[in-house]
Amino acid sequence: MNKFSWPLLALALTACNDANQGRTVTAKAPEPPDLSERTPSPHQLSLFHCNSTTLVLEVEGGQARLYLDGQAQQVSPVAGGFGNDTLRFTLNAEGGQLSTPEGQDSCQRDLSATPWDLARNRGVEFRALGNEPGWSLEIGAKGLLLSTDYGQRTLSGKTEPYQDGAITYYKAELFEVALSPGPCSDDMSGEEFDTQVQVRLDGQVLRGCGNSLK
Repeated sequence: MNKFSWPLLALALTACNDANQGRTVTAKAPEPPDLSERTPSPHQLSLFHCNSTTLVLEVEGGQARLYLDGQAQQVSPVAGGFGNDTLRFTLNAEGGQLSTPEGQDSCQRDLSATPWDLARNRGVEFRALGNEPGWSLEIGAKGLLLSTDYGQRTLSGKTEPYQDGAITYYKAELFEVALSPGPCSDDMSGEEFDTQVQVRLDGQVLRGCGNSLK
């Protein structure tokens, strides 16, 4: 999780004293403090490497989850961090301290973690993305999670895949997915992937690329 920044607001007063003529200097009104860094974004994911495990902290609105070895646990805000009846994760400047019935563990935040790292450590088995509008797809044991319109719309579905030749299909209630063996190249970054992906949503077809995270 990003550390909150509490900037100090400095007020500079400049005064000139004239021996023959006094002058009153009025201090400039301070600018409103910038709260952008101290206000969490609606959805945050942070990866931590502990001595004995790896965890992901997910915060979305008033909800929070800790993923320990890919398994999700619902947690609530507590003093200094998040926890539930069986565990507690206390945040500090370097990362955090994980407390479980087995003991305590020091954790370091991975500031270089990519969305692919975060997905893998949340138990996601396949991830894909596409452009214009930006979208991403995650497939795991708990189903499918589709984020479209640059994260403004999120849809989930629980369905079993079925095979037709080399193509794997998923048919959720609101969208359908087709995975075809690649290669596939992202049309904006040029990055190469192993799988061609098509998502049918609202009568439109979203095209992109993906990789297995297993």
